[in-house]
Amino acid sequence: MYARHVRAVRRWRGLGMLEFLVALLVFTLGVSGLLAAQLEARRLVFEAQQRTQAIALARDLSGRIGVNADAAQAYTATDLGAVAMSAPPVDCLQHSCSGSELAAFDLWQFEDALRALPAGRACIDVHGAALRVVLNWRALSPGPGPGTALCALTPAGLYDARDAGAGNDRLRRQLVLSVFTGGGA
Repeated sequence: MYARHVRAVRRWRGLGMLEFLVALLVFTLGVSGLLAAQLEARRLVFEAQQRTQAIALARDLSGRIGVNADAAQAYTATDLGAVAMSAPPVDCLQHSCSGSELAAFDLWQFEDALRALPAGRACIDVHGAALRVVLNWRALSPGPGPGTALCALTPAGLYDARDAGAGNDRLRRQLVLSVFTGGGA
């Protein structure tokens, strides 16, 4: 009887270790999946924060233009963010300003805030009471590409993903805000 028991024990020897290794593999795959999901969620939250920041910037600027509607044409700009603007001669927070001085001050503040977006660029187009603000920025991961670039002076390759050919613009995110300011000619 004892010999039979010893043979049965020898036959099952190491099975506990094999079960442990299989369980460890399953656990490791599960943890890896959770980590991948966490990283993707963090990336999506970061991109949502960028988009929220871009919306806030565009709405702030459209509000400023609406308040200074008589000088709305002075807000037209083609490539804000490419080169840092110099400070305007009049600080409109401390002194009274004309409409065009206020426009220059607002654009300077907007351009300064635009630096919070990676590779942030903006175009502002004012036609009478119609206003279009276009914001571009660089995302962390490639997307399908936003279609036609509406800021014509953006340098080629600024928003290219490394995994595709030149001019793919797959890292560019673009926000277009079109509003009626209620002023203008």
